[in-house]
Amino acid sequence: DVGGSESTVALSLASLGHEVHVVDPRGYRLEHPGVHAHPLRLEELSLDRRFDAAVALSSIEHFGLGAYGERHTDARQDLAALAAIHDRLSPGGLLVLTVPCGPESSVDEFQRSYAIPELREMLAAWDLVDFSIAWQRSRVTWERSGPDGIPAEAGVALITARRR
Repeated sequence: DVGGSESTVALSLASLGHEVHVVDPRGYRLEHPGVHAHPLRLEELSLDRRFDAAVALSSIEHFGLGAYGERHTDARQDLAALAAIHDRLSPGGLLVLTVPCGPESSVDEFQRSYAIPELREMLAAWDLVDFSIAWQRSRVTWERSGPDGIPAEAGVALITARRR
């Protein structure tokens, strides 16, 4: 679970019997025998171990922007994170990724939002299994489509991919 410090996903997966490693410089506050916290940056995680799957749910879009107490950098830490995940997965390993998206790419002090062409380019090293978008149509209505659907101002890309 990449950047999962504030999430309960690791706890849920461990409760289902999975061995889960949370990689986040802020650590992980919840305890479970199946959850292993790695309070470090993703690229600091040893390359000696390969993982079968990685989840990066609403995380990489924040990397390097300083919103969570890390040093702000102009480097694209989101792209570095995808590469680091790729390097640490076994061949055929699964990536589950969610990121904000919209008709155009944008970045502010909190997060990046990605345009569909940019996401396709970012995932060129992966075999896409599923690429869906949940578009926000109103304050309370979201509509799921493929990446070629009719975009709204804001959406969330839901991507599953395998390491080649």
